[in-house]
Amino acid sequence: MNINSVVELSINIITDYYNNDLTKFFEYMDDDVLWIGPAERQWISGKQNLVDAFANENNILTFKMGNISATFIQTSRTCCEIILKYLVLTNYPDGQVLQHNQRLQFTWVEKSVKDSTDKQLRIKLLHISNSFPYDKRDNIYPIHYESVADSNYEIAPSTSGPRLLVRDKSQSMHFLSVNTIMWIESYDNSTHTLIHMEDEDLVSIEALSVIASKNCPSLIRTHSSYMVNPLYVKKISRFQIEMTNGTVLPVPEKKYTAVKKELNDWITKWNSSFHGSIT
Repeated sequence: MNINSVVELSINIITDYYNNDLTKFFEYMDDDVLWIGPAERQWISGKQNLVDAFANENNILTFKMGNISATFIQTSRTCCEIILKYLVLTNYPDGQVLQHNQRLQFTWVEKSVKDSTDKQLRIKLLHISNSFPYDKRDNIYPIHYESVADSNYEIAPSTSGPRLLVRDKSQSMHFLSVNTIMWIESYDNSTHTLIHMEDEDLVSIEALSVIASKNCPSLIRTHSSYMVNPLYVKKISRFQIEMTNGTVLPVPEKKYTAVKKELNDWITKWNSSFHGSIT
């Protein structure tokens, strides 16, 4: 069982799910799957019962997802648990929009196919749960959650578009929207990277060269130690780049002309809005 592939498959399934495409969601369900939904008494056993339940759903909801973090536990050679965490906004038919810090658990098994040496990946359990807002007075049980004011979360449109899969020091995987990444820099003697995003920083155990090899055209290598997202470049001048948050990153003198051209080409190709000007 290739854990990286299973993580990516889990993320693809749930991303399609929130785009109201349930094809993969049902395709990988085991016949005796157990589905535990986010509301009370949502406990459905069996793929056909689950298909019937969704077919009887009259309300069509729309969703917007934030960045996704994935943690895995391989319990055996043919079984693993994938836990996804993400923020999701749900748009209800009455016009109400609710935000949830969603937690979702997949239990995957690799099963032999009858009369064949092939194996199939199947979902045995899918458990959806919402996390309560944290109150510092609590330790384990959220006994004060009713007194915590709801946070006014908002997922920016920038969470759409291509995503980048990276791994952190705890071996958790993060499926980041590239449009939320401001810049990436080498870290810890160039063995790791520090990913700067709009709302947080993330340390990845992957070197910058590894991330650069993932063929992500939305990020530009401007220095041996830096990659930048042109969406967050305010201006480029000799021999530095100023980001929209005021951070100044160096550009090697020998690369300045090439970097400037690449930024201009990026603007032309993608026809993106650009803060500031290139001088």
